[in-house]
Amino acid sequence: MTRTILLPAFVSGLLSMSLAGQNIPKRPPLNGADTNQAAAYYQYGLSMLQQDPQKASDAFYWAARIDPTWAQPLYARRIAFLMGADDPFVVGYMQGKRSYTHSKDALRIDSLELRARMLDPFMEGDLDKDPRIADVQRRLAGLSTAAGPNR
Repeated sequence: MTRTILLPAFVSGLLSMSLAGQNIPKRPPLNGADTNQAAAYYQYGLSMLQQDPQKASDAFYWAARIDPTWAQPLYARRIAFLMGADDPFVVGYMQGKRSYTHSKDALRIDSLELRARMLDPFMEGDLDKDPRIADVQRRLAGLSTAAGPNR
């Protein structure tokens, strides 16, 4: 009888420890939308991208987790990370400076793009049609230009 009670508690403890180590973001509130649909989290992420890149990143994480075959949330999460980064990091990263491109944050950003490209090599064309993503791309290009040539 004691084993029956302890085993579920033990398994639950192991799961909570492994999830805590993965830094899984909390699910964002969707205000009535179906929380089992990746598209609902993706749309929420797009709506939050400029005002709160961290919330957008969390939403894109859940969209990708719910539908791991969908490339757009991975690439959008990459954009959210860049949007939320400090300007010196973004400039250094975009200019290809080694101290930035080999950092832990850059490796996380690059891994998202790699996973997205493995899922859908034509994905960038889809994102170019979204005016919010185009705004982000213009901002990143402007920061890179303002910083001058690669030093």
